[in-house]
Amino acid sequence: MMELQGKRACVTRHSNHGVQHPTDAMLSTGPSGVCGQCHPPGSPGDRGAKEVTRRFESLGLAIAGADSLLSVAETRGMEVGTGRDALREARDHMTNVRAALHSFDLGTIRGVLNDGESGARKGRELAERALRDWRGRRIGMALSLGVILMLIGLLILKIRSIEAKPTG
Repeated sequence: MMELQGKRACVTRHSNHGVQHPTDAMLSTGPSGVCGQCHPPGSPGDRGAKEVTRRFESLGLAIAGADSLLSVAETRGMEVGTGRDALREARDHMTNVRAALHSFDLGTIRGVLNDGESGARKGRELAERALRDWRGRRIGMALSLGVILMLIGLLILKIRSIEAKPTG
């Protein structure tokens, strides 16, 4: 697509001399980034680049947040395998976004971002569910303990009342 516009993005951005190791910071439309530097401000390309970089950064934050919640749930002894699988898929989609950027097809990039966001959302939902289950179990344990202590108290009272009766 870039060649059709008379641009040689790969050579321009990755130059065969002075090649830089790609980083996610390069996706920024700011001064340290390369996305958006070829597009005039306010142009459709500029708006697309800003959307993609914003969503890509948001996806990274969503994955990190869900991962943190899953770690808390895991530390509390909850099963989090399905949530970890969802995050693994979301991370794979983040990798796929990096590759899809080179298609210069906003529809393709949006599709991969949607899939990644869906995976991160699923991972977060599963983490939140595990933490709700953990809280529910704690409440159930506290209620059970209360009932057991009450029964022990009643048993002690019954034993004392039996012992206090005169033998005849």
